[in-house]
Amino acid sequence: MGVDWSDANLAGSLIGQKLAINEFVAYLNFSPYLQTAGTLDAKTVAIISFALCGFANFGSIGVVVGAFSAVAPHRAPENRPSLVYGRWRRRRFPT
Repeated sequence: MGVDWSDANLAGSLIGQKLAINEFVAYLNFSPYLQTAGTLDAKTVAIISFALCGFANFGSIGVVVGAFSAVAPHRAPENRPSLVYGRWRRRRFPT
């Protein structure tokens, strides 16, 4: 990603938190490093900041399923499994 090797552990930890929990928790854990000047390289701060923004985590799947169910309630039973498992399975194991 372009992060300095000395900062790779922190970057990986924050991106993992973003994926598993959400980006708000990751940003809260990232903020102490921003408040102390010189702790991280400017390039590392920029890369981590961009990597943490957005709603790409497991919780977002629930938001998408809820939105699809509200828009097309008659198709909700077919949307839930395909969003959570089916799309990944079709890409990995085409039939």
